[in-house]
Amino acid sequence: MSWQKAIILKEGEHVVHSWDGHYKKPYKTMDGDFQIFTIGGHRGRKYREKEKSKPINGVLALTNRRLIWFEQRGLIGKSYHALFEIHLPKLKGISMGGLISKYVSITDENGEYRFHLKHIGEKELESFKDMILRQEEKAPKDIMVTCEYCATMIPEASTSCSNCGAKRKG
Repeated sequence: MSWQKAIILKEGEHVVHSWDGHYKKPYKTMDGDFQIFTIGGHRGRKYREKEKSKPINGVLALTNRRLIWFEQRGLIGKSYHALFEIHLPKLKGISMGGLISKYVSITDENGEYRFHLKHIGEKELESFKDMILRQEEKAPKDIMVTCEYCATMIPEASTSCSNCGAKRKG
């Protein structure tokens, strides 16, 4: 199954471009920066190692409204599953990081997303950014959807209903 079969487009939405690569969650520490331990009656502090995450292979798809990351699963029979989406009006920044292994950093109100995308290096970053920002300028800012619980109209980009507080499913 290809990622194109896994995508659910909203009314008036279409795919603009896609990039193969992998997504890597940023490092995070667990339960603070250090842990207390006791060895032979002596107490000490040991700094925790950062929790490492495995890269998630997949496809970053750009539509005229959002960026969607499709995780690729399976070795022989590959399947694609939408892992998360970034609404274009919510973008805060697009930049490049990494000294040797370059990555694209995309930031929105929920935080940073790091992608190692094929054929996107420092030379290609500006055209990559321009393509996304052109879609962001055209993206409808105030598409309204109905809350599944109380039928109140709420912005499509909302994560929860402003009336009843229910989390949005889609």
